[in-house]
Amino acid sequence: MANEYRATEKLYDKDAYATTFDATILQVEPAKTGLCLILDRTLFFPEEGGQNNDKGTLTCKGVEYAVSYVALEKRDGVEMICHYIKEDAVGTDKDTLTLCEGAIVRGKIDWLDRYDKMQNHSGEHILSGIIHSEFGFDNVGFHLNDELFTMDFNGVISKEQLEFLEKRANEIVMENVAIYGEYLPDEELAVLEYRSKKEIEGAVRIVTIEGYDKCACCAPHVKSSIEVGVIKIVKAENWKGGMRLTVLCGNRAYRDYAKKHELLQNLSRSFSTSEDKITDVVEGLKNNLADLEFKMATLECQMATEKLLQNPIQFFETLSPKALTKAMDDAMKQKPSTLFMAFVGNDESGYRYMVASATQNVEEVGKMLREKLGAKGGGRGTMVQGMVNATKEKIEEEICE
Repeated sequence: MANEYRATEKLYDKDAYATTFDATILQVEPAKTGLCLILDRTLFFPEEGGQNNDKGTLTCKGVEYAVSYVALEKRDGVEMICHYIKEDAVGTDKDTLTLCEGAIVRGKIDWLDRYDKMQNHSGEHILSGIIHSEFGFDNVGFHLNDELFTMDFNGVISKEQLEFLEKRANEIVMENVAIYGEYLPDEELAVLEYRSKKEIEGAVRIVTIEGYDKCACCAPHVKSSIEVGVIKIVKAENWKGGMRLTVLCGNRAYRDYAKKHELLQNLSRSFSTSEDKITDVVEGLKNNLADLEFKMATLECQMATEKLLQNPIQFFETLSPKALTKAMDDAMKQKPSTLFMAFVGNDESGYRYMVASATQNVEEVGKMLREKLGAKGGGRGTMVQGMVNATKEKIEEEICE
């Protein structure tokens, strides 16, 4: 007899704060990594609308099973919520008999995970509502995972606008305005102004942030803006002609603040300065480092010049392109009739080379390096340069010939 499917009752629509429920197993299906359970009702929010699914357990006849994944799927055109249990949590015989059609299961939601997502999803609505009303941009992408959430907009938001956005969003949080979701009849939807990223088939659930935003949304939300806690934009980047924002809300924002505060305290102790002076200390260190790097580069160049003046054919393990060019120029000024050859590198990685003279044409030397050693490079007249993959011994042998 064919299965008669019916849509799963979404208990989270009625009460997003409930954590346990009882349900009847309608269908047990084999899955790639275990079993798929279809229940008549559930509190588990599936992966939908850019948000990760809820976590938790299902208990049947005293045996508890961890739910690894929850998905919204269709069976014969009927939308159902499927609960997946991993293979290593399910025995072949005993559990298949336990988890059977008609059996009663007790579901339990991981509340901290659920509430964390509620805080962040409500925070996303607050931000998106402000961006839409103040700047006229639409939210065209959203992803909420276990660590952060990103929002994509079809317009570029300036630094000043971002500062305004974050400040205004947190003001709305502190206003403690009501947040609620409801399914509205078609006649009301037809005249209602609300945000939606796509055309929706069937019943439309509208999430309202009282006085600020209305948006089509299927996910659980907090009851009041004050529960969002704090909204912090941690990253803003250009994205496909618009902008992508990375945001933390509620407990996530607190954990991020605590982590960065600890880092700031550690830096303060390391530099023996107050937290508000760390930037000045770092800038001073950067300037000192730049000064030291300049002095080291100057010394490196002077030493390379002296070596070239002593012997016009030199091998260096390390020497920056800028220092090499300066050393060759300085050497040629002091000995304009000399042909200088410098090789920088090692036998394993090859050598970067420069051949130059103030008065002689060195193209033949470059040609010799290419023909006999397979060097790559170019140049004309008084200077050639490139790369050669040969040993020091082989290079010296060909040069001496």
